[in-house]
Amino acid sequence: MRIREVITGFCTILIAGFLWLLSRNIPLQDLKAGLGPAFFPYLLLIALTVLGIIYLIFNLFFIKDIHKERKVNHRYYWVTIAISGLLIVYAILFKYAGFIISTFLFLVFSMIILKVKWLSAIFISILATSGLYLIFITVFKVPLP
Repeated sequence: MRIREVITGFCTILIAGFLWLLSRNIPLQDLKAGLGPAFFPYLLLIALTVLGIIYLIFNLFFIKDIHKERKVNHRYYWVTIAISGLLIVYAILFKYAGFIISTFLFLVFSMIILKVKWLSAIFISILATSGLYLIFITVFKVPLP
């Protein structure tokens, strides 16, 4: 049993439970009337709980201890911190600049942090942003800010 993985499994289940408590105020709708606003959050919470349980069981019963020490690459910690900060900036910028500009900038800078070439990052960001925009506008018929 690896203690870090077991703790991660428990934390995943606890987070799902906490989010379920927060989402109880979302109104439920009869399935005959269509999928209500609570459907997708509950679907995600069920998936998160199931994955947490699977991860926990897998690490409790099927993974044996590995006695070798792995070398930790600290660059991944900084990448995680940088992307998390970028998400905060994205959330703030989204309110003022709208979907297209903020999403494009978020994608470009996150790919630069992940060491993608500038030209590729810009090209992929343009394709992804315009594709998402078209899907939301034409398929879902949802206006984006």
